[in-house]
Amino acid sequence: MTDENDTNPLLHPTPYPRFDEIEAEHVEPAVTAVLAELGAALEALEQNAQPSWPSLVEPLEIIGDRLEAVWGDRKSTRLNSSHIPLSRMPSSA
Repeated sequence: MTDENDTNPLLHPTPYPRFDEIEAEHVEPAVTAVLAELGAALEALEQNAQPSWPSLVEPLEIIGDRLEAVWGDRKSTRLNSSHIPLSRMPSSA
């Protein structure tokens, strides 16, 4: 993570979203950082997972929860008025 990401409230999950601190410009770097982090987690899971609930499904749920924590917090009313179009979101290509 970069220094900018160190202060990005979307990258530091709390029990309740910190909507008062989240700005539209936090979304793109947070999603980019989390997708990179989760891509690495998925690759590791593909290499090591056994076909069972605790070794495959539970880690996948954790990965999904991490993305939802970042992407879901952008749903606040203030961010919806200045959203980032999906066409500008980073691609996985």
